Amino acid sequence: SSQLVDRFYWVYFNTEHPVFQSKKIRKAFSLSVEREKITSHICLGEPLYTPLHEEMLSCQGEKENVIEAQILFKEGLAELGLKEPSFPITLSYGNFPNQKPLAEYLKARWEQIFALKIELQGSEFNLFRHNLE
Repeated sequence: SSQLVDRFYWVYFNTEHPVFQSKKIRKAFSLSVEREKITSHICLGEPLYTPLHEEMLSCQGEKENVIEAQILFKEGLAELGLKEPSFPITLSYGNFPNQKPLAEYLKARWEQIFALKIELQGSEFNLFRHNLE
């Protein structure tokens, strides 16, 4: 028999990349994500309602707000002296269940909202984890 388990995912930003050093840009990406849609259409479950461990409470996502996301993104670009998003972005993901559909969703969403060009890069879990370090 199968059993539902609570799952949660993070998106890590390479904050050594000048664009992702901007808190406004990182927050814009976060605000653009439709968490309920991910839960119901990609992960095929229910939102995580059980409390997160104390250390993770600051990681809880905010409600989607595309307009605020676009404003923050433009402000972040302006602070970096950029008028348009002309930088390459690679969205890496581990090759395990739900990761590719989630990466494809984020790619499409961020390209639509921020007029970006995003490349997807899948890798085996151990290599993916190693690259995060």
